[in-house]
Amino acid sequence: MKPLALIAAVSLFWTVAAQDAKPATSEVDALLVAIAEIHWFENVRHLKLTDVQLDKLMAANKKARERENEQFKAEAKDLLALKEDVEKARQQAIAGRPAPQGLLNRLKELEKKAAEDRKALRVKAVKELATELRPIFTDEQFAEMARKSKEVLKEQKFNVEGSEDVQLYWFYVEHVFLPELAVEMMKKLKDHN
Repeated sequence: MKPLALIAAVSLFWTVAAQDAKPATSEVDALLVAIAEIHWFENVRHLKLTDVQLDKLMAANKKARERENEQFKAEAKDLLALKEDVEKARQQAIAGRPAPQGLLNRLKELEKKAAEDRKALRVKAVKELATELRPIFTDEQFAEMARKSKEVLKEQKFNVEGSEDVQLYWFYVEHVFLPELAVEMMKKLKDHN
């Protein structure tokens, strides 16, 4: 699933869930976070990361987060410029009238631009992170990251035959070290080293 599609699906889920919120929601949220943490630790357990490696990973992730936040601010600025028009269109929609086509077109353009910009930013972040971090890993750790990526992709029914270890390493960096959750997990791991 594409990141934007995943975000849309999650947003839709949470919108519907918020409308039908029950007191146990925070318990379920906490449980889902705990499950995500278990998966993260299972993915890195065999790497036996050192404190020095964890510090470098956290610093690299922080840099990626800062760039991501700059992107989000730019997107927010573009959306806020349309606030008045969106509110008017919303009132029209409530009254059963169609929203102005010009506004709908502009919103589609913004959505497309945001998706393209986020994709480009993610590709850049993965490339920079993977390149910057490669020297801190041992050959055994590199091989383990490639092996784990291959295992996960095969479970998801992706054809990984012919995939090079460097591609699998990049996949690992993107999905294990780049997510925002990773920083908290690295801190916890460092506290237990």
